[in-house]
Amino acid sequence: VRLGFKAMPEDKEDQRVFDIKLQDKVVLESFDILKTAGRINRAVIKEFKGVRAEDALVLELLPHSTDPKMNQAPIINFIEVIREESREIALGKTSPM
Repeated sequence: VRLGFKAMPEDKEDQRVFDIKLQDKVVLESFDILKTAGRINRAVIKEFKGVRAEDALVLELLPHSTDPKMNQAPIINFIEVIREESREIALGKTSPM
């Protein structure tokens, strides 16, 4: 699973801080897009391997602020989901699920 983020032009460090959960498991704590990017107008891509999803992929962005304002709410720009065992399937092999 690849997730893409880009801070808003008016954002400041420590303004949008949130945890990322995939399939009910926190995969990244205290994520700050701007702090990670280092500057405005730089995208950040986070990749998480080994995420098991049979029927649905559940993604949660959990703000650290208990009652976030719009300028504190988590934001995400893209989600990319890649089936990791697709090479084996394409070759006619089966993989355990």
